[in-house]
Amino acid sequence: MIAEIDSTPAEDALVIISDMPLEAWKHIMPKRRMLIVDVQQHRFGQRDLSFTSRKPRSLKTLA
Repeated sequence: MIAEIDSTPAEDALVIISDMPLEAWKHIMPKRRMLIVDVQQHRFGQRDLSFTSRKPRSLKTLA
């Protein structure tokens, strides 16, 4: 996966979708801007997916 990320031009969008805790893998990511979508669900079936964000979120740099 890292090779694919490295070969993606910096001006292209990079979206990471993961069900793992961010702390488990962020140390191996290259230092670049990316949108991280966290799809962890701790209590399966207890979370309603019809929600909206309180405020817009921008892309974040892991560095």
